[in-house]
Amino acid sequence: IDAILAAWDGSDGPLDVYHAAGKGRTTAGEIADIVAARFGNPATRIEYTGGDRGWPGDVPRFNYDTSKLAALGWKPRLASTEAVRHAVRRIAENGF
Repeated sequence: IDAILAAWDGSDGPLDVYHAAGKGRTTAGEIADIVAARFGNPATRIEYTGGDRGWPGDVPRFNYDTSKLAALGWKPRLASTEAVRHAVRRIAENGF
């Protein structure tokens, strides 16, 4: 919500793009592990079928540029991996 309000208040026009993300980065493998730990069972296996990537054309690493929001005074409260854990926990608790 903080990011949305900062973007709303700081926007120069009717359409502006802001990226909000946690501190640091989380790999797709880490996200899969977090989801499997919460929703899987002990036999859950994660398979990578695209070689060094998830699929042909996949981007192995990506960072959002949050500098526009930072310039408005916004700062992420959670590290990226903790934000993923938080989202998975909320989805599990709320049936999303």
